[in-house]
Amino acid sequence: MQKQLLNKEILKQFISDNRLNEVVKNLIFQLNEFLDKNKDDIDYEPIRKLSDTLIINSGKLKGLEQDLVNGIIDRETKRITTAEVQNAVLYIIDQLPVQFWDKQTNVKSSKEKTKSDAYNNSPNNQSFFKQESVNNENKKNISKIVIVLLFLIIVTFISIFIWNYNKSNNDEYPKTIDEITWENETTGFFTDIRDNHKYNVRRIGKQIWMIENLAFKPNNGKYWIYENNQANFTKFGYLYDWDLANSICPKGWKLPSKDEFIELKINLDTIPFNELISKNYFLTINSFGGWCQNDNSFHYINEHGNFWTETSVNENRAWRFNIDLTKKNFDIYDHNKKFGLSVRCIKINR
Repeated sequence: MQKQLLNKEILKQFISDNRLNEVVKNLIFQLNEFLDKNKDDIDYEPIRKLSDTLIINSGKLKGLEQDLVNGIIDRETKRITTAEVQNAVLYIIDQLPVQFWDKQTNVKSSKEKTKSDAYNNSPNNQSFFKQESVNNENKKNISKIVIVLLFLIIVTFISIFIWNYNKSNNDEYPKTIDEITWENETTGFFTDIRDNHKYNVRRIGKQIWMIENLAFKPNNGKYWIYENNQANFTKFGYLYDWDLANSICPKGWKLPSKDEFIELKINLDTIPFNELISKNYFLTINSFGGWCQNDNSFHYINEHGNFWTETSVNENRAWRFNIDLTKKNFDIYDHNKKFGLSVRCIKINR
């Protein structure tokens, strides 16, 4: 398998068939071949980054079985690590651009080309083409007229659309759209009518996020203030268990899914970490609220920001989005659903 050029559908099927190791080896081989052929092309820098990520995950995968035999890790750790690598590989396959797959498969054999040319240049076939060209001349003229008319119709509709778009976007700020007051094209604020708490909001890519931790106090459910210190609540909001987090966002907003956090991470990875904080892009100094275990012990305040996703791993665990201030990176891990984590709400697309 290692020396074959396989398309993305086959690679995904191999993953479904529990052949993850083979897929990783094959994909590394394909990426190395591709990057060697295009090593001077700066347009392929994102592919190089994906290749580096794949190599890192390949390192995680190696030796898992031997570590299990030697008692270094248990079966649950092996399962979680394998699942993380599998998700990373699927993500890399989906993120590789069309030109990567096209360059791997867009090959026509010289034998087929020679056969085709011989057929087209035969005397009988040339005579047929001459006769057909006469018969088709009128059809071509009619087709040209139809194409011109369609072009004029399309241009008219595009002009109307551009005029309406410019008209709607020339309004002065601030302006309120769907309960968000926008101060410019990317930043604004939202007021939760349940308690009149005001949250800063930012458009990031195609998503709209609250860029502050949720601070709504529910009537029931499990939630905590870090070390029961009111100053921590003012700065970091509440910590909610997973069940409560799924229903705590205000109307029109929701707890983000794992895939929505992955999309966010792709956008954040293009911006220096310190700039994310200094410009309040998604992070602020109030993002790193730590977590609470179900034994009411608290950990990692001012070091980690941990945000629930709506996506379950199993009955007891769910995915969380982790921001590590000390390492200055983002990642997605699973976590005990009974622990208390922060909540960031995302706007529901209408």
